Parts: sequence; C-alpha cells; structure tokens
Amino acid sequence: MLVAPEFVIWDFNGTILDDVTLAAASISELLRRRDLPCLDTSTYRQLFGFPVSEYFERVGFDLSVEDLTELSDEFHESYLAGVDACSLNDGVMELLESFQRSGVTQFILSAAEQNLLESWVRAHEIESFFRGIYGLADKLARGKTDRGMELLRAHNVAPSRTLLIGDTDHDVEVANALGAHPVVVLQGHQDRARFDSHACDVYEDFAALRREFPMPVGVAEHADTNLLRHESRCPNSGGDRPDATSRDANHRHSPTCRHVPLRHTAAD
Repeated sequence: MLVAPEFVIWDFNGTILDDVTLAAASISELLRRRDLPCLDTSTYRQLFGFPVSEYFERVGFDLSVEDLTELSDEFHESYLAGVDACSLNDGVMELLESFQRSGVTQFILSAAEQNLLESWVRAHEIESFFRGIYGLADKLARGKTDRGMELLRAHNVAPSRTLLIGDTDHDVEVANALGAHPVVVLQGHQDRARFDSHACDVYEDFAALRREFPMPVGVAEHADTNLLRHESRCPNSGGDRPDATSRDANHRHSPTCRHVPLRHTAAD
C-alpha cells in the first residue's frame, strides 16, 4: 500500500456513490420487460463488468438483435429515476476529508457520461474536494483509460505517487495502465472473487481503508476547529453553514471553502 500518496483518483459509481442496489434493480427491469431472469444484488455483483456490451450479453441480452445504444438509454431511463435517492457510501466523506486535510490532490475518473457525473457530484456537494472531474462523452461506458491519461497529463500527476480507488476489476486495469497503485473497496459493483487474479489492495469497507492513512501530527486535534472556521468564512456559502453535527449526519458538506473548476469534458 502507498501510505503517503500525493494524488488520489477516485472512481464514482459504486465507489463514492452507493448505487449498487439501484443498478441491479434497473438492469432487472430491462430483463423483466423481455421475459428474461432478473438479477438479485449478489448475482449482479458476480456478473457486472466492463465493457458493458459484454456485461449485457452475460446477463442475457442478444446484441445481434438489440442495439447497444438503445439498451444503454433504456437502462439510464430506469436508473436516473432513482439515482437522486442514492447516498454516498459509508466512510467516503471521512476519507475525502482526511485526504484533503493531509494535502492530497484528489480527482474523479468515471465511466459515466460527463454531464451526468458533474450533476451527481454537485448534488452531493462534494465538488470542492476535487481538482478535476473526468467522465466520458457518452453513456456506453466503454472504458476510461484514455481519459485517465488525459488527467495525468493535464495535472502533471506522478503515477508512482498516486492511488486509484475503485470497486471493479476495470479500475484495477486502469490503475495498472496509468502506473498508479490500485485499491479496491468491496462496497461496490463487484464481489471479492472478481479480484482473486488481480494484484491490488482489497478492503472490506472505507473504514478499513482509512486506517491505512494516519493524519499528520497536529492536524487531527485541530481539524474540527479549522473546519468550522473555514465554513464560517466561505464567501460562496450563501448564508449560514450547517454545524459539524448536522454536516456529519448528512455526509454532504465540503470541509473547506476552496472552489475549483469542475468541468473537464471529454472533448478537452
């Protein structure tokens, strides 16, 4: 494990966002409409993967008959109807805050479509944690290695000092292609067995991962005081900020008033 990273690249769906139950229900709705067997969450986690074309075929769709783009649009129609109810995965906010307080530069690299990705990040009020947010130009989730390369070049990121945190074997493959250190947290879209043949660090949850990163001396004891001071001074707060208790309860508010450019389009 790289215990003192300078950079962290986060996957979003299934890693930051707890959307596994919704994704399983959404694909099952498409299967039900075609009189195909639906998936429970456990089976879904055994079958999901990239590219999504192969995943669709594994669960029963015939892509010689059905169009991949139309299937993807149908899936997103069902998924988007429920995504606003999804929360962040347990422990994500604490780890985001810990990395930020330690001076780690953070990014998102996702196979989600760029505009959707940005809207989800804003909805959970976590955009200020990230130097850049990188999604794809369409909803077909073909892979994100090329976008990862763009991220490294645009921000002069040193791969050898970078963690890539994800929840799928594709995240491990992307990390290896970029030269970053792959970390998997098993709160997402694939189960542990999917990583048996991969060289990566695997954690049951974000609490276990966070224990790998002790906070710098002097930071922890002053973190809550500094957090409230930053929130009260934030010039773009639009009024009073919530206190620490309500912030922790909702897991939604950024700990600083540092505002960064959000949009990094696939055409950039």
